[in-house]
Amino acid sequence: MLIDLDVAPPAPRRAGRRRAIPYALVALVAGLLLLIGGAAAPSPEPALVPVLTTVVGTAPATLLTATAFYTVRTDGLSATLEARPLVDGGPAWTVETVPAQSVTPAGGTLVVEAYDTGVAAFVDARTGRTRWQVRGYPVIQVLGDRVAVWSPDSGILAMRDLTTGRGLWSLAAAAFTSDGTYVVVFDPDGGAAVHAAADGRTVTSRRSLGLRWGVGFPSPAASALVDGDRLVVYGPDFVAAFRVDGLARLWLTRTATPFDVRRCGTGLICASAEQTGLTVLDAATGAIRWNRAGRRDPTTAGDILVGSDGDVTRLDLASGRVERDFGAATPVGDVLLYADGARTWVVDRTGRVRGTLPPVTPPSACAAAGDYLACPTAGGTTTVWRVS
Repeated sequence: MLIDLDVAPPAPRRAGRRRAIPYALVALVAGLLLLIGGAAAPSPEPALVPVLTTVVGTAPATLLTATAFYTVRTDGLSATLEARPLVDGGPAWTVETVPAQSVTPAGGTLVVEAYDTGVAAFVDARTGRTRWQVRGYPVIQVLGDRVAVWSPDSGILAMRDLTTGRGLWSLAAAAFTSDGTYVVVFDPDGGAAVHAAADGRTVTSRRSLGLRWGVGFPSPAASALVDGDRLVVYGPDFVAAFRVDGLARLWLTRTATPFDVRRCGTGLICASAEQTGLTVLDAATGAIRWNRAGRRDPTTAGDILVGSDGDVTRLDLASGRVERDFGAATPVGDVLLYADGARTWVVDRTGRVRGTLPPVTPPSACAAAGDYLACPTAGGTTTVWRVS
């Protein structure tokens, strides 16, 4: 359950002679390259190839994958899920489904969640067939070929087979976190126990962590993550690590109230806080490697960070050194989008201009998967481009 640009405007076009158009284009590309730190003249602009345009309108959920574009369409209490292929032999079907607000990929399965009615359906991505469903407003976490399903009514965490829905094991949990190898469950008294994700076997029996943590997180969310053989938890003024086997404390580092802690880079932990910005810790010792003031959120690309001012930078996470300042942009997958009003520029992480799109508002509504980029376009449509 899980997002403005301020780019210098392009040089104005001159009326009259047709020769003025290429000059204006060159000025625009050169200005953009200066903005993002380019020093050399641009190579010829490669084209982004449109492969699909579909009417989306007010569809509550869409999903782009490397082979298809999926759209949920609702009509009152009924809904359909449509797959449009992007490659030869890709999924092509329309089926009835739950009126969903979310569609997420999980291998060959689509997890279709209807938050309003509390139903989660697990759909075959190639055929559209619903494999199984679960009701009761479940909280879902896909873990490889398994899925953790937590019930708010019973407080039971059940591990199921992703494809068939077959129950594998279950236990009571006020909150939990997992990396697919271990499942750590927590109780309201600050205790934790570790189980093997595959079969539920107890790895470490319940033990008090001796810390006040998890404040303000609704069940079953936990301010914790499993990082290899370590359990990392964070609270009002600290980040701490425990050995998964035995839950002995490894280290505790005091830091300003972190709202997010995650793995970032090899052997590193990123802790984001409103007061102090981004702090990067050594995962083995808890030592602070570096801190950068101002909120900066790591993206799925890891070393690409977005500041509270909208500026995007690429950092060497081990040292905090800025490797490239991209200016105000929107990261989408492996590319960045810049809007100049008349068009949207697509730039890769090396600063190379990959092409342009029509105006996209907002760029954060775009999605990337495989070689494809999908963005909302005029008239309630969405267009998918192949990025060469």
